[in-house]
Amino acid sequence: MNPETADRYLLNLGSLGDWVSGIGALLAVVVTLWLAHRQSLEDTESLKVQARMVVTIEMGQPCTWLELSAVSNGKRPATVTAFGFTSKHSEDFLGFYGYATVSQPFPMMLQYGQKGSGLLTTSALKKLQEYIEKDCGNRRDGLEVFANTTLGNFCAKIDKNVYAALDKLLIRESV
Repeated sequence: MNPETADRYLLNLGSLGDWVSGIGALLAVVVTLWLAHRQSLEDTESLKVQARMVVTIEMGQPCTWLELSAVSNGKRPATVTAFGFTSKHSEDFLGFYGYATVSQPFPMMLQYGQKGSGLLTTSALKKLQEYIEKDCGNRRDGLEVFANTTLGNFCAKIDKNVYAALDKLLIRESV
């Protein structure tokens, strides 16, 4: 710049109002993107998976079954395509597709709050016992029940009371 001239370059950063409105617009965009991201994380399917023993009356006689169930608790409907078992002690999993005649067929479309379940037959329970013995090294501590959907896989640990009931059932069946 030539100091002998009267023209001087003055930096004009705008008024305070320009700055406030610009920062406000930028914050509005950031908040909008954050809300959209949070909503996309919440707007998914979710299942509560469970294994439990149930007793039904068949022709006047009590029958004990292992029920594998899933309850939809997400914001989107879930389509359950399979139930089964997995273990941290095995690279394989055990899927069940042949349940008792009283179970729901696959695929199970579950809206929010709806339950889908399958009752395992005695032959399926024997396959589960073989899976634990052969594939899991007879270790039950890492066994989980799972439900596959079209978008994901949902797992839950098995309660120790289920193991005790299974042992009694399988011993009674083998006699």
